[in-house]
Amino acid sequence: MKRLSFAFLAALVTNASADNPTPCMMNDAAVLRELFNSTRGNEWTIGNEWTDSDPFCSFCDWAEVRCKNNRVTGLSLANGNLNGPIPTDIGLLSELKKLKLHNNRLTGNLPEEIGKLNKLTSSGPSALPSIVPWEQVGFGINVDGECVVSLSNDGNTVAISLPREGGLTRIYNFNSTDANENWIQVGSDIGGEAISDLSVSSVSLSSDGLSVAIGASGND
Repeated sequence: MKRLSFAFLAALVTNASADNPTPCMMNDAAVLRELFNSTRGNEWTIGNEWTDSDPFCSFCDWAEVRCKNNRVTGLSLANGNLNGPIPTDIGLLSELKKLKLHNNRLTGNLPEEIGKLNKLTSSGPSALPSIVPWEQVGFGINVDGECVVSLSNDGNTVAISLPREGGLTRIYNFNSTDANENWIQVGSDIGGEAISDLSVSSVSLSSDGLSVAIGASGND
């Protein structure tokens, strides 16, 4: 009698597990399915496995997907003919480390939720789609001819080296609170000692924009 009760209990546990899918079935798989539907997955030139009738947890076997412990850690969907917006739920892929979506026909803005994926290490401009329109920021910088540029991490300070006598570098700071939204020069021009110094050969701002290094390959 005790054996029968134990077998009956085991059956109940098995059925309960089937009725309550694992996290990978409910979360990551659902996000991938939404991405597929949002970008006309049936027209993709990659990812044929994504059309499987039973995608739950099998997504870790798909060629374009990398997983660890049944969580998505990488998506390589470049050149796949994705057409449409990226769903905001992509931000739920909290274990995502690599994301490649370039060379597709994606529309709309890049979801802010991507910025919350703090484990993402490979998704720079070369990897992500250029779907956010570029807009000029501020006024007041006029450059005629060739130049070398370096930008601070926050994008509010820029160093511009110009090919003039001895080389000339100017540093500008942008203040969004300024009514005219102008870039304002910080300090005076930084020049080289002689034309042969080639002091415009390279320039590099520190991440906070407070220090600058200027290369002069011809200086002796």
